[in-house]
Order: sequence, then structure tokens, then C-alpha cells
Amino acid sequence: MSEGLEVKGVDLQRSGKAVLHGVDVTLARGRITALLGANGAGKSSLVLGIAGALPIAAGQILVDGRPISGLRPEAIRALGVAAVPEGHQVLGDLSVEDNLKVAGSHLPRAEVKPAIEVALDTFPELRARLSSRSGTMSGGQQQMLALAQAIISRPRYLLADELSFGLAPVVVGRLVPVLQKLAQQGVGVLLIEQFTHIALKIADIAYVMERGRICFHGEPGELVRNPDILHSAYLA
Repeated sequence: MSEGLEVKGVDLQRSGKAVLHGVDVTLARGRITALLGANGAGKSSLVLGIAGALPIAAGQILVDGRPISGLRPEAIRALGVAAVPEGHQVLGDLSVEDNLKVAGSHLPRAEVKPAIEVALDTFPELRARLSSRSGTMSGGQQQMLALAQAIISRPRYLLADELSFGLAPVVVGRLVPVLQKLAQQGVGVLLIEQFTHIALKIADIAYVMERGRICFHGEPGELVRNPDILHSAYLA
């Protein structure tokens, strides 16, 4: 069976409007794949389509050779795909501890506590806030919690959408090494990042999306050497 998360010829619509057109993207385990492009290019729609939150209109999405199109989000997560949507989305009315427990709900009961401990070792800042309502925390702390929830699900593939959006550089510097460590542990990471210099510095492969289509696929260094490729996509 082939290994990797494969998006093949995917079309996707939102509110009756076509937003993805024949998109092909492959995530390899143990590598960071950057997906760059202007706001509205379709990057977040792709994440939601992979995660099962939006239905695809055409094409195929496979996880290690298994088609996942049409599965419910919880089933896709159980297969090893964890999405961290834009905007540090957490269950604001629940405590930090309860947020972490929810994230491990699909694991065998005996594995939930050890998985939570791994997440808390990654983000010790959350230990002191376990009883706090997550909605009262700073944006940076909420993003740590959102990433911790993904870690608890023990993903094979992690989809990180605008992880640094609205966050101070010091917080971004705290989050980026976590993605690098996950990749080193064999997780395939899709990184959508507003700060292109950060993405290109840590990515193994890069895609650029323009108006719902992939317009570049190659080595990150090529985008550094040819900035006009990105410039054109962001002005489209």
C-alpha cells in the first residue's frame, strides 16, 4: 500500500462557487510541505476538504492509499489526519483539560492520559492553566492548545492552517520548532503560513496556489531564488 496523503484532481465548491480546480498535492511522512498563496486562493478550503469539513466536488483524497472522500471528520481524524484550522479554534467554554480530553476521545481509554502528558510536555505553559476556561487565554495560548489537541490525536498527517496568524513573533518562535519535531518523528506536515520566509526556511517541499489552482510545485529554494513566482501569486 502506498504511503502518503494524496490529493488528486480535487475540485471543491463553497456556497455554490468553485474555489478549487483540479488540485494535486502530496504530503510525505516525515516532511514539511508548505502551501503558499494569497488570501482567498483556496488554501483553507483545501484543508477543510481534506479534513472532511467540506465535501469535494470531484477528484480523490487518499491516506496511505485509502480513499477518505466522503468520510466524516471524526473518521478521517481517526485515520491519522489532524487539522489545526485558522484562528486557534478551541472549545472556549470548556477548560483546557476538557479540551485535551475531547481531543483524545477516539483513543483507547488507557491511552488518553499518556497522550495528554505528551502534549503537556510539549507545551508546559498549559499545565498551569488546566482548570482555566480556554476562551479566557491569550491567542498564543489558545494556539498552543489547538496544536496540543492535534498532538493528542497522534496524527500521521498534520494540517496547520495559518499557525502564526495574529500572534507575536515570540509565540511563533515557540510553535515552529514543534512542527519540526513532529516531522522528525515521522509526521507529514502541511504548513499554510502568512510569513513565507518562515515556511520556506523549514519546508522540504513547497506548493503555491493561485485562484484555486496549483501554479508551482518544487524546492523551497527555487522560490527564494525566483521571488517573482510568489510575487505574481500574491498579486493575482
